[in-house]
Amino acid sequence: MTDKQSLTPSPVSSDAESGVRSRLAGFWLKYGNWGALALVFLLASIFSPRDLSTGQNVFLKPDNLIDILRQISEGGILAVGMTLVVLLAGIDLSVGSVLALGATLSAVLLLNHHWPAWAVFIVVLMTGAAAGFLNGAVSVWGRVQPFVVTLAAMTIFRGAARLLTDGNALPLESFGHGPGQVDPVFGILAERVDGIIPVPVIILLVVVAVCHIWMSRTAIGRHVYAIGGNRKAAVLSGLPVRRVIIIMYCVCSLLACLAGMIHAAQFQQASPASDGQGYELTAIAATVIGGASLFGGQGTVVGALAGALIMGIIDNFLGIHNVTEHWRLVIQGLIILAAVLLQRGRDEE
Repeated sequence: MTDKQSLTPSPVSSDAESGVRSRLAGFWLKYGNWGALALVFLLASIFSPRDLSTGQNVFLKPDNLIDILRQISEGGILAVGMTLVVLLAGIDLSVGSVLALGATLSAVLLLNHHWPAWAVFIVVLMTGAAAGFLNGAVSVWGRVQPFVVTLAAMTIFRGAARLLTDGNALPLESFGHGPGQVDPVFGILAERVDGIIPVPVIILLVVVAVCHIWMSRTAIGRHVYAIGGNRKAAVLSGLPVRRVIIIMYCVCSLLACLAGMIHAAQFQQASPASDGQGYELTAIAATVIGGASLFGGQGTVVGALAGALIMGIIDNFLGIHNVTEHWRLVIQGLIILAAVLLQRGRDEE
């Protein structure tokens, strides 16, 4: 009898183990993405090749590190917007197409209609908000799954971008006030502060800071987490569930159009057929790797920034080693799968 009792786990020890697992899960949720970022950065530094002429570590070159930040600026902004809807247990597959729509509309207004940059900024951002309103409204009032709504919207917005130019790319090669030139203010989006820090990086950091404060310090931010955690309970509590969902989709698409303007300025052209292709995958990857749960209620926009940095470092490292684009896509998909499985295991603890 004594032997059998000794083999039976005591309630106290079970509670202690459960408490340890809970604390570990909480620690990973809060700091795991930054630990993963540090690990990826360390590995990329160690296994980076050396410059044959100078012997310098290629990955750690200041120009390369700054270029990583510049390259993730668009994807990082998309990831912030994606996080806002994922927190609600939603998804937005149309962000890449909305980016293309924002880039193309900017080029059309600047080049064909000679609008000033400030007016273009306002109209393009309003267009993004309208696109998000369509996604959110159909989802909540039409009671259609966000995956289906935004999958259809992905095609609609891509088609709208093509209609603006008959599918042709528009060059934005000359900034000025003469014929065939566009407002030079728009070109600021592609410049660098003091010749070092790219303006898109500053915009990304501002977006992250504003959205972080919004989500952590305001009532609507608390509503987002409550709705994502348990929508039925949020409805019974009297929270404005439909309004919050629509607002988050509006902000998500608005940020996609902001990324579209940055894209057009950096590449000095708008190509409705190819701009933003696959960017929704990158945004989802950064969001999940950053710690957001696809089931809603968990995650932060700061975590999305960490996820975007991880993806950017991995992509840059693979590029340094001349890994083809095909293999990069395979690796990116595997990373997403691994992050989801890790997240699933954490949620089951």
